[in-house]
Amino acid sequence: MTDAPAPRSQPARPPAAPPRAPLSDRVRLVRNLLPPLIVLVVGAVELLISLLGNVRHELWAHLLFYGLLGPAVTYFSVEWIAEGTRARERAELELRDLYGQLSASHGRLQGVQELMRDLGSAPDLGAVLEVAARGAVRVTGATHATLTVPGGLSGTARGETLLSAPSAALHPLKVGIPGGGALLLHFETPPSADTAELAQALAVEVATGVEAARQRTLDLMTLYSVDQSIRAERNMRRLLSRVTGTMAGRVGAQARAAYLSDEDGVLRLEYAQDRRGEVSGEGAHGGVTPPLPRRWRRRPGR
Repeated sequence: MTDAPAPRSQPARPPAAPPRAPLSDRVRLVRNLLPPLIVLVVGAVELLISLLGNVRHELWAHLLFYGLLGPAVTYFSVEWIAEGTRARERAELELRDLYGQLSASHGRLQGVQELMRDLGSAPDLGAVLEVAARGAVRVTGATHATLTVPGGLSGTARGETLLSAPSAALHPLKVGIPGGGALLLHFETPPSADTAELAQALAVEVATGVEAARQRTLDLMTLYSVDQSIRAERNMRRLLSRVTGTMAGRVGAQARAAYLSDEDGVLRLEYAQDRRGEVSGEGAHGGVTPPLPRRWRRRPGR
């Protein structure tokens, strides 16, 4: 039996610094305690000097006390207050830096939201790529961006800071797009880790927009194919076969059926096909209509 490894000892953390009193409290403390303390000290020193009994010694004692101790007390009191002032200035500087970071994060988040909205309203895949490239430049601050997806399509965008002849010293950042493709960004300075994470998040949103555009394109192609079938085919049975076959292939259905309403408003099965083969509507006119087409048939009459 082997001995279990001993747990690693955690490094000791330095003790937390005691909380500092606010500057206003320090000023109030000096104002309230320093005058009576000075009176007591001066009174005690004067009493001690009067016990010397020598005028010359008393003179030197006064010079030593008031010439050295007084400025020293003043210096340490002012330094104590100044240290509090410096601490407040450091705190204000940290708050300004934090506010700047929050403002930058808010701006980036707003840019991502605008990009998502623009991607959703893009009419086709080409427009999606152009919108995504412009949004990536706007959000990340890149000089220019190139977006490519499988199929040879691409989109590019230039930032306002990009010169007509960009320098070769630009720093590239390339991130992959889920589902295929890549987003290539160029920066004047090396991108930070936060910028790289933001680019990864943008790539995910771009992939969502690209997939949505592809689905919309497939839907339009399906509707166009159905329209062409209706215009070209004169035989009802072959027409229903082609239309239902096209729509089933689009949604990945394994069975399909078409119900038509007769002159009495009754739904009749006209065409059906599943794994077992094809069923014509002629043998099913007396059958019971399934619940789904019945519910769909009632909706127009509501």
